[in-house]
Amino acid sequence: MAFLKRGTLAAALLVCALWTESSHAQEEEPVDTVYFTNGGFVRGRIVELIPEDHVTIMVTGTGETKTIPWKEIRKVSADVPAGAVNRAPPPRPTPAHIEEPPGPPRPPAPASWRPHPPTFIGGAIAFGAAYGITALIAIPSLLNGTLRFLDGRSNLRAGGVQLFVPFLGPFLFAGNQPNDEILNEGGRGISDSFRDVLYVSGAVQIIGGAGMITGLVLGGRPEPAKKGMPKLEVAPLVGQGTLGLTVGAYQW
Repeated sequence: MAFLKRGTLAAALLVCALWTESSHAQEEEPVDTVYFTNGGFVRGRIVELIPEDHVTIMVTGTGETKTIPWKEIRKVSADVPAGAVNRAPPPRPTPAHIEEPPGPPRPPAPASWRPHPPTFIGGAIAFGAAYGITALIAIPSLLNGTLRFLDGRSNLRAGGVQLFVPFLGPFLFAGNQPNDEILNEGGRGISDSFRDVLYVSGAVQIIGGAGMITGLVLGGRPEPAKKGMPKLEVAPLVGQGTLGLTVGAYQW
């Protein structure tokens, strides 16, 4: 009798354990629900879902697989078991992105050397104008001497080519007055006005050359622009029945 009681108790405990495990498995198993447009529904596990086409579900209990057209479906609800969250694998750690600290600011590029603009430009203009005028005067003499040389003549009569010598050319031609078929035919001498033009041209060339040399000497690297000091402007104010002064301050 005692043996039967012990066997009955063991069988009861075994049934309880199996029922508890089955219940736990059922709780863990997800249950999906497909709701129809006619008000009905079916529960089970969705094995295939293609939007705008159909849903295939394995019905709970029977294990039957049903394919439902999309036009007959009103809503699809997917159930997730409570323990699924805990069993989900942890997300992979992403490598840390280390930002490098910004480096020191780059120093500004050094300014290039240049001559002193007003002095150098003024000297270049003066020299160019004076030398250009003298060269224009000497061009006919050069062409005539070239033609005589091509003709095989020994006397070129082209003393005006001395004017192509910078700075000293005008003084040499005015002092020597060489024979030139265009500028001084027969070497008889040049007029006083022509001599004065040559002297002025030579002097301006020298002054212009000195200006360019001075501009090179005074040149250097330009300093950064500095903000100018504020300036004060005072102007009279005169109007009908009004007499006074207006004061204004501005800064470039």
